[in-house]
Amino acid sequence: MQEQAAENGIIPHLMLFVMSDSPLKTTLWWMFA
Repeated sequence: MQEQAAENGIIPHLMLFVMSDSPLKTTLWWMFA
């Protein structure tokens, strides 16, 4: 249950992170692409 709770807390942050246009996001995309 703890894993699911962490997931539910992280996903909204990821969505906001993806929707935001930040240089850090672009850097991470290049790192993981």
